Amino acid sequence: MTEDSCLIYSFPRGKGEEIQASIRKYKGKYFIDLRLWFQSHNEHTLLPTKKGVSFSVDQAQELRKAAERLCKAVKRIEVKEDNDKLNCSNVSQA
Repeated sequence: MTEDSCLIYSFPRGKGEEIQASIRKYKGKYFIDLRLWFQSHNEHTLLPTKKGVSFSVDQAQELRKAAERLCKAVKRIEVKEDNDKLNCSNVSQA
């Protein structure tokens, strides 16, 4: 089973970890893959974890919409001082 992959974007998550956004070809179909990768203690290469999500490239526009709404919502987040719970009253309207 051959799997082709093209890394599109990555950013650090923490020490020895990064989140990678890639396009993968699997069994003749293309998928968008968002996955956490880690650097093993004995190697200098990053290895994928099971933490991530893959979905059809047909859903790319929905991912774009979700990312745009998330960016707008982040600007509106208010944390309640009394119990540090997220106040979603205005966030979901982003």
